[in-house]
Amino acid sequence: MKYSFLFTCILLVLGCSQDKDAFNTSQWTAFSESDFLNEVSLTGKVLITDSLGYPTRISLDKKDELLFVITDRLGDSWIRVFNTKTGSFHSSFAKKGQGPGEMVYVSEIQIVEDSSLVLVYSGVQNRIDFYDLTEIVDKSVRSPIKSVELDSLGSLSPKYLGNSLFLDVNDTKAGNVDKRLQVFDPYEHSLYTFGSFPEMDILEENDIYKSDVFMAFLNVNPQRTHYVLAHAYVDMIEIYNNESNLVKRLRGPDYFFPMVKAKELPSGGTMVVPMREAKMGYTIPRVDSTSLYVLFNGKSASHHDYHLNRIFSFDLTGNPQTLYTLDIPIFAFDIDFNKGVIYGLTHEMGIGDSEVGIVSFDLNKNSDASRF
Repeated sequence: MKYSFLFTCILLVLGCSQDKDAFNTSQWTAFSESDFLNEVSLTGKVLITDSLGYPTRISLDKKDELLFVITDRLGDSWIRVFNTKTGSFHSSFAKKGQGPGEMVYVSEIQIVEDSSLVLVYSGVQNRIDFYDLTEIVDKSVRSPIKSVELDSLGSLSPKYLGNSLFLDVNDTKAGNVDKRLQVFDPYEHSLYTFGSFPEMDILEENDIYKSDVFMAFLNVNPQRTHYVLAHAYVDMIEIYNNESNLVKRLRGPDYFFPMVKAKELPSGGTMVVPMREAKMGYTIPRVDSTSLYVLFNGKSASHHDYHLNRIFSFDLTGNPQTLYTLDIPIFAFDIDFNKGVIYGLTHEMGIGDSEVGIVSFDLNKNSDASRF
């Protein structure tokens, strides 16, 4: 069943087929919750409730045992740093504003420990600021050591690969409607593109919207050997290696399809959003040398509930490993893979007068996994 018509004068339906033939089933591997080797219930420990404002993203500096939190509605800096052992406030950086070295909004952080760098990305300004991790640790940071402007490539979620190279999801509205990922340099030269989008007959006449319909959260492991895409509007995960090969495209556990619409904005342009009956997929994955972890949603977009309590882990060949159930729902997280600790952000803690907090989950204290 295909939909390629105007829904109203301002809505274009891009994907609302539940026909299983809408996807080419030969291009993905299905999994269900029964395929996980283990199921583990995790008990959260409240680590931080103060000095958080309204947090949106969290990243871990394992070596220095620091948590970096993007936060709004508090102070004059976008990023606040906390000690993982004590939960105490350490420092803040990335000034708010429109002046030199300032940002009007921060979308993501990437900590590159082997290069002692912290990359701060603003999707509003299409800019990446580089900070010296050593200066942040010793509290001497004043401003970024350099900035990279990304005006022409349609950046969505750039990740640093080292050697002055970046990886990003390809924005099909910028012209290339076939390739999934692109590698570029700081001068915005697109060096090469690779990968493909899932085949879906519904997009034949709307291929410029592929990167929106298949919107995915990108992450790379610290070794830069694997790249993972976790889809927002379909329960799909894609694993690539650094030789530009698709290792595995996973579908599951519910096998739903993207149901989104492109809304024409009064100021011009379009914004792709999920329909009320759409189900939501995954959030930002976390990846190390052997495994990936990702939060799964599976709820209707009409619920407006972004707090989740299921984390799936896979090995990097796509085999399901463990399904974790959290007693405190979170919406963003990072992992200390060496120590086996998950750090999650929540806006719904419900402890005393505090709703906002950072919660830790010790994988070692919950190692009594039970098989399905």
